[in-house]
Amino acid sequence: MYKALIFDIKDSRKIQNREELQKKLLQLIDDCNTIFKEYIVSPFCITCGDEWEGLLVKDAPDLDIKNFFQKRLPSNIFFYFGVGIGDISIKDFSLPTNCLDGEAFIRARDELNKAKNNNIYS
Repeated sequence: MYKALIFDIKDSRKIQNREELQKKLLQLIDDCNTIFKEYIVSPFCITCGDEWEGLLVKDAPDLDIKNFFQKRLPSNIFFYFGVGIGDISIKDFSLPTNCLDGEAFIRARDELNKAKNNNIYS
């Protein structure tokens, strides 16, 4: 069993200086992958311009990771967040996270979509 986390920036198309935000996000992802490395099975990476995901051990501190991004992103940037626990069907962890698949990712995507549909963001 694994834990997948998916993040998506709210209203990213309305953000000015998107390139600056992208650079900041890339640095934060690198920092997160270092700080939480003991829990990471497949490192966080950007999957679509304003969305990023990672695969963790089941007992990883997902709220600590969520808070890590929340505290370090600019105060005017909000994001949706989905967590999914389950198995992984593609287990070649030498592949980037966005090439992996399985129940954990499906559940995380479902939770992310629920957050978007209900406008629940951090």
